[in-house]
This record gives sequence, structure tokens and C-alpha cells, in this order.
Amino acid sequence: HLASRTEQEAKGHLERQKIADEAEAEKERRKLLELQALSSAVETTGQSRA
Repeated sequence: HLASRTEQEAKGHLERQKIADEAEAEKERRKLLELQALSSAVETTGQSRA
């Protein structure tokens, strides 16, 4: 019984870790997209002035 409970706890911990990692990856991806959009806007502004 103890082994089964320990296994369940380990699985639960892994699942939470996976969710946290995915959330972190999503945050990083959003940050990258914002930077790309900003960079693109700067390029567009630069080209319209040239």
C-alpha cells in the first residue's frame, strides 16, 4: 500500500512539474513573439523613414 501511495505522489509531482514547465515555456514563447513584433515594428518604422 505504501509503495502504491508513494508512486501516486511521485506521479502527481511529475504531472505538476510538467504543467509548470509548459506554463513557463508558454510565457517564454509569448515574450519571444512580443520581441519579434517589436523588432518588426522598428524595421517598418526605419524603412518608412528611409
